[in-house]
Amino acid sequence: MNTRWKKAASIGLCACLALSAFTGCSKNKGFDTKAAAITVNGDEVPAGVLKFATHHLQAQYESMYASFGYSGIINQDIYGTGSTLGDSIKDQMVEEMTHIMLAEQHMDDYGVSISEEQKADISEAAAKFIADNDKEILEKISADQETVERYLELLTVQSLMQEAMGSDVDTEVSDEEAAQRRITYALFEADTESESEPESEEETDEWILDESEGFAEEDMPEETSVPEEAETASLTENEATKTQAADETEAETESFWDEEEDLMEIETGADMEMEEESETETEDPVLAAAKKEASAKAEQLIARLQENPDEDFETAMQEIDPDATFNSITFGEGDADYRAELLAATDGLADGTLVDYPVEADSGYYVVRLDTQLDREATDAEKEYIVEQRKSDRVEELYTEWEEAAEISTDDEVLTKIDFEFSLVLATEESTEAAAEEEPAEDATEALADAEVIPEDMTEVLADAEEIPEEAETEEIPEEVWTESVTE
Repeated sequence: MNTRWKKAASIGLCACLALSAFTGCSKNKGFDTKAAAITVNGDEVPAGVLKFATHHLQAQYESMYASFGYSGIINQDIYGTGSTLGDSIKDQMVEEMTHIMLAEQHMDDYGVSISEEQKADISEAAAKFIADNDKEILEKISADQETVERYLELLTVQSLMQEAMGSDVDTEVSDEEAAQRRITYALFEADTESESEPESEEETDEWILDESEGFAEEDMPEETSVPEEAETASLTENEATKTQAADETEAETESFWDEEEDLMEIETGADMEMEEESETETEDPVLAAAKKEASAKAEQLIARLQENPDEDFETAMQEIDPDATFNSITFGEGDADYRAELLAATDGLADGTLVDYPVEADSGYYVVRLDTQLDREATDAEKEYIVEQRKSDRVEELYTEWEEAAEISTDDEVLTKIDFEFSLVLATEESTEAAAEEEPAEDATEALADAEVIPEDMTEVLADAEEIPEEAETEEIPEEVWTESVTE
């Protein structure tokens, strides 16, 4: 699935990392950093580069989750996909590195190259990263000058190439295609909370007792038992009867289903109609009453605003229902999946028009005023989004085309040896000051300030992440996580 393709001002590495909480012996011993982890048309991604890239992305993920109070998630299946977060990171980096290698192999086709100035910046940024991190941390993530330089070089290649790969798309977008309208609305929600429902354990117990008052002891079914011998005889007789019945009715059953199939088509339409009628008849009366009340409030507000056009929209709404929602939003045709009712209600209206009927929603009723059919700022922003999405689509199209024509192999043994037996996070400014009692080193990204693009999944790793399962640990990260001391 394609996602929004965004640009960033720089490429580089966060300078300081921190290790913690080893859960076992790392498989890093004996890890051959020079082995070919991925081979693309004969060109290799060294195992050390893939390992370093994987752990750097790990630090981004773990730091993001830590900011929400989650720790120890790297070896958990937090998305319920059957794979741990660590395994997902490895798969992501294999795909990422494969794409970068393909892009590097097509640099000449686009007239792209890394300048001497960029090479110098890469070398400086790598040296700074090495200097800013503890020796033991560097060993665990297979980071040395050569490895970090190659990783930054690959990111720079990807940056330059993705810009070039998407440069031939149509950048013209009409106002009609990108049109964003702005509305102001009040939403009166259907309150379905029932006063009769218990709100506490004591009320629940009382409610259960009240509900059971109509049952007399004699109404309860008595337990019965069957003597063992009689039960066995009865079962034997029943089995014999069943066998005989099965033999006698086998042919009849076959004939019966033939007739049923003929009747199914006739009855299906009627059944569907009956089902629809049944759904209507069995509508929750509490919800129906709540929606009716919400609709009445919406009608009251519409009448009030029509009678007094200069009255403040929000103030009038709050006097009718202080719990109603008031908001202004912009949206367009691209939002039809979840704004369909608002789009339909405001189509063709003149700017400043109040919709003269309550607009039904799943949760209640809107009172809507169309502020403008064409919000200039929002429409221009949508145009930029559409162009970037076209570029993203083109980049993905080229990667797919190149992959299909390429010879690609991955060494599974190397991937197995890239483990996550430690937690790795980006050290914060506060933690660095506390540990070193000095100002933290400047972010190495400044060394590559002229680079134009960074892959979205490197900078927004959790933009589309699903909700974290409850089983994920929620304890706060202990202070030692933010130090550079390692306990094996």
